[in-house]
Amino acid sequence: HNPNGQTTDTLNLRNIFITHNISFNMGLPYSNAVSFLTSFRDKSKDTTYIKGSPGWFLVQIDNFSNSFRPLVFSYTKQVSLQNRYIKGVPNYRYIFGMDHTLSPSLVTERSDLRFLYSNSYNLSTGFSIPGFNLNVTGNYSNGKQGNAGVQSNYNTNDNFTFPDVTASFSLNNPLNKWKGAISNPSLSLSYRKTLSHSGTADIPDKSVTSGIQLSPQTSFSLMGKYNCNLSYQYSLSRTISLNLDSTKNGSDNLSKSINAGASYSIAVPSNFSIPIFGNRLKLNRNIGTSFNFNYSDNTQKSFKITYVPDTIFADNDTLIEYNYSDTTGINVNKTIAYSLTGGANFTFSNDIRGGLDLNYSITDYKNAGTKIRNYGFQLWVQFNF
Repeated sequence: HNPNGQTTDTLNLRNIFITHNISFNMGLPYSNAVSFLTSFRDKSKDTTYIKGSPGWFLVQIDNFSNSFRPLVFSYTKQVSLQNRYIKGVPNYRYIFGMDHTLSPSLVTERSDLRFLYSNSYNLSTGFSIPGFNLNVTGNYSNGKQGNAGVQSNYNTNDNFTFPDVTASFSLNNPLNKWKGAISNPSLSLSYRKTLSHSGTADIPDKSVTSGIQLSPQTSFSLMGKYNCNLSYQYSLSRTISLNLDSTKNGSDNLSKSINAGASYSIAVPSNFSIPIFGNRLKLNRNIGTSFNFNYSDNTQKSFKITYVPDTIFADNDTLIEYNYSDTTGINVNKTIAYSLTGGANFTFSNDIRGGLDLNYSITDYKNAGTKIRNYGFQLWVQFNF
């Protein structure tokens, strides 16, 4: 809580700035509740229970419950009030946030009253066993901001995210037969779903946006004579935006991308050298190479929104229909892009390094029938003094 007041002129008009920040978090270790329920068994017999017996099941439940992380809840509230050119000091209820409306007796023609309120709620938990890890979170936030003495003129927003999930797998056990050739194998999958509303006091759902994001990725290293690292990531996102004001339109955006990379270390003979500036420089380390490939596909569809009577419910209710006007491709924007980059680096000594970088890319604007190509290379040498 931080109230601040200033007297501005001989009319005894004041500037009052008030901020409140409240945060709270709590963890619920529900595994403890499970452990409590299973603690009534005779733990001295845990190793002697017959498989499938009630006691054996209690031991398994107790051990399994330890894999869950606590359910953590957090809450944050923010209030910011900026009142310029008002008469006198607001009462304590307004100062401490119990009232959100300034008394009309303090407002003048010169008054400039601004406010911001926001609330954020967050839940998170997780699960972890050998070879697998899961994180799950959810978030909801809302707020409003504007400038009016009676708060009749303001903007609102509501944001909801759930689920927000990340699952990670360790592949050491399934790949044991390739032990010695493959190391650090990993696989992860992320999924996120969002919904947002924004608007005004009169039209709280003036704009609605929903979206999903999906992203699996994997990476591993080839050891021994291969000495190579490989990675791959795929991303998919879709966002639908609706404008429910007088324009009554919307857009459907679909994006896909692929990123693949490889790095490889080449062993060089002990007498290998490279001619530079009339001299031959001998390499004292392996040659490092890397290659990356990127692909993206972005499609945007524009459409108009119409309302039709809903015969299932009352006659004055309406349903929303999305009319895609993309039969001729006029309202479709599609862009595809590819890029390939690569390079090699050389180490001649602790003080001299060099390398070669290459790049090539194509951007294809489908609706315009235009392709843009870029390519280039760079040869570089670095001296350390």
